[in-house]
Amino acid sequence: YPMIVNIDWFSFSVLLALSDEEKAHGISLSCPDGYQMVEYSGTNLYKNRYILYTQYGDKVLTLLTTPHSKIIKPESMFVEVANRWLYCDFSFVVTLLQQIHSYSFQSLSRLDICCDFNPSVSQWDVIEGLQDSRYYVTGKREGSMFFTISTADNLRLKRNAHCMSWGSKSTNIKWKLYNKTLEVCEVAPDGKRYINKPYIWQMWLDNQLDPQQVWRLEVSIMGAASYKWRGEHLTWDVMQQHKFTPLFWDLTAYRFLVRANEGHKNRGHDTIVSFLDIPATDHYRLRPADPKGDRPHIDHAVSVRAAMKELERPEVKCYRRMSDAWLQVLTDTVEAGRLQQFFYNNYGMSLQQFKQQYYEINN
Repeated sequence: YPMIVNIDWFSFSVLLALSDEEKAHGISLSCPDGYQMVEYSGTNLYKNRYILYTQYGDKVLTLLTTPHSKIIKPESMFVEVANRWLYCDFSFVVTLLQQIHSYSFQSLSRLDICCDFNPSVSQWDVIEGLQDSRYYVTGKREGSMFFTISTADNLRLKRNAHCMSWGSKSTNIKWKLYNKTLEVCEVAPDGKRYINKPYIWQMWLDNQLDPQQVWRLEVSIMGAASYKWRGEHLTWDVMQQHKFTPLFWDLTAYRFLVRANEGHKNRGHDTIVSFLDIPATDHYRLRPADPKGDRPHIDHAVSVRAAMKELERPEVKCYRRMSDAWLQVLTDTVEAGRLQQFFYNNYGMSLQQFKQQYYEINN
């Protein structure tokens, strides 16, 4: 059975090379020939938001500039590639950005990779088994499920899952298994069906998939810059198919392992259940990047974020004793969790630089 691996979300940050004029009066972006750039209201993180369209009105890029927070470099620009371009070779955005503003790559932010397939008989069994707990995904303790209710042949009500997800709110890596056809085909109030993403529908047809019954397994990686894969940091070269395809299979092999719920006290004795036909090659784990050769305790990153959130509160900023207390909490957490590299990757500076800047701005 054909399976199609593709990127479904791609966002990253760049550092703009600002002129003295821009440093004094604000960032200025250029619109490439043949495109249109429209400015919209900003977000809670960035003051300015722009969307780049083709001459036909198709969205290409979302650009966020001028961060509100002082912990984000003022020359930082957040870039999100519009979904439709992810289903073809979108490496053109590298040179397109150069026409908008001179820049250097900073870090990869979010990366979603997916696999579309028509479920076989055995795959249907796994999908149904995951929804009724005959099977489970190893190591996953939180998740959610959306379903519809239908009537079976014996008139009993039957629950039919159309989307199952795994991963807590705080985890950086989440999984989702869902009926993609239901998402791509929407039903209007008058009962008519229409295809809201025709480029995905056409991709299915081009790859001999039945578009009426496509399911998708998708993995989402937040804070992608803080991970290493096959010995290297994840960076935007993962946009190339020869990179993201083996990355998806490596992630699936190690992080989406399905087992039968046989009730063994040692879950390692539960039978492994085959789901997707993973290529029979060597597979590598995606690992958090280690600062200075020490393995970080990445689970404590949520505590770093909590401390940073407290330090942004006006009540903390204007009360030196309270800001001292939270800065000490932040310092202890970063050092105990060996999260120095994590902090740098996510906030663009070392902890010491942040503390110095924080005192300079707020005292």
